[in-house]
Amino acid sequence: MYHSIGSLAKAHYDADRHGIPMAVLTFTDGKENNSTRGVGDVRKLIRDLEFFPSNNCYFIIAGVGEASETQMQELCRDDYGLYISASDIDEVFSTFKRLLLKLVLKDERAAVKSRKNGKVVKVEGHKRSVGASIKEVDYALNLDCSGSMG
Repeated sequence: MYHSIGSLAKAHYDADRHGIPMAVLTFTDGKENNSTRGVGDVRKLIRDLEFFPSNNCYFIIAGVGEASETQMQELCRDDYGLYISASDIDEVFSTFKRLLLKLVLKDERAAVKSRKNGKVVKVEGHKRSVGASIKEVDYALNLDCSGSMG
């Protein structure tokens, strides 16, 4: 997870995309198979890259299989990201869609809501924004293909 998040965020910045909003949806079990990196290392990377909503950078984790919900919530706490169980796939994609609409349409009325523990409550917004201006957004779907994902 450390390397995939790092490479996505780094590619965004290396392409001189500062100021362009970015949304990343990651499907993972959260296990670091061949890595010595842990949740603290991933949080430090996110902090070092300043990949936060305050910089229009959003990170959603969809926990797959035997994902450690506790670990995922720890990673996402303090607005580092949003955690959703991938067992509710409709909620995962609905949340990502609402986030992208918020970013693309510059709809200030739409908002991503989360609890302090990092678990998603809901993403609110309007289905249509008449006369809304559209802005450029980078987005990525990140699939964990490590051995533990089967």
